[in-house]
Amino acid sequence: MNSPLQNQLSLQLQSLFDFEFQEFIYFLMIIEYGLAHIQDIRSHKDQGADCLINLAEKTNICVACYAPQKVETKKLIRKINKDFQSYLKYWQKDYPCWCFYTNSEPSPESIKQVRELGTQHQLHGLNHLIQLIEQKTFPERLQIYRKLKINDEYIGRDFLERLFDEILLQPYAGKPIQFKALAPAILEKININTANEQESAEFRDLMISTLQQQTVVEEMLSAYENTDLEIIKYKVVSNYSFISTSSDSGFRRLLTLIHQFNNQYNRINDDELRCYISAFVWCIFSQCLIGVKQASSGENNGITAP
Repeated sequence: MNSPLQNQLSLQLQSLFDFEFQEFIYFLMIIEYGLAHIQDIRSHKDQGADCLINLAEKTNICVACYAPQKVETKKLIRKINKDFQSYLKYWQKDYPCWCFYTNSEPSPESIKQVRELGTQHQLHGLNHLIQLIEQKTFPERLQIYRKLKINDEYIGRDFLERLFDEILLQPYAGKPIQFKALAPAILEKININTANEQESAEFRDLMISTLQQQTVVEEMLSAYENTDLEIIKYKVVSNYSFISTSSDSGFRRLLTLIHQFNNQYNRINDDELRCYISAFVWCIFSQCLIGVKQASSGENNGITAP
């Protein structure tokens, strides 16, 4: 079963027609091989090619694209044969490999047709494109998501999954703490963690601005096994406990923690991803796991970091 993000990628790729799809494949090839290796020939009479890939130590590649508004196997095969004949005439000598991209899933007949042209030639369809995107690093995927206008929530989910998994991969010594804190009224906790009313107002505004992202964070965290979830929480608490600031304000320490996570996991400094990092920290704060301790009748009513 495809994930929601895979479904979004599929829909957006299939919505690209003609020159839009050519533009996307050119963009994708730049990410795959680097701008220095790509020659764009779309502005000229292409003679059966949309871009050329020049690889000094590997086989050069000639790329052709096809994304009609209505997919028909017979027309696809005709297009394959027409572009391939142009490729043989103009490009084969310098570009031994020919790749044909389409944004639909190729039929068995079209796959067989390309195989008969030579084993070095390839036909790539929708599923291949999605797999190619998924294999990229997150910063590269983010560029592709933006290019395809993928909804920010799907991007945020992909980012959070990577963030949580990277936290779990970090060295860990000790037995996970079983966090069972009773979170206090959030406004009261905000006031305890701020030095004055101006800070309190700023804190409230920042939390409110990421409520939608906090919902996504909580949903994704709930999918983890208890042991993994406790390790994630423990490491956030541990990072927070080592933060020192010139201010006694818990709020300033929380902002420092967000800044540290942003530097570590959002090196491209994307604004939307920073919102998800903030939402993650606010969620842990709301559970009374980090921040200045709150006392009730002389006792702490939640587990918090120092």
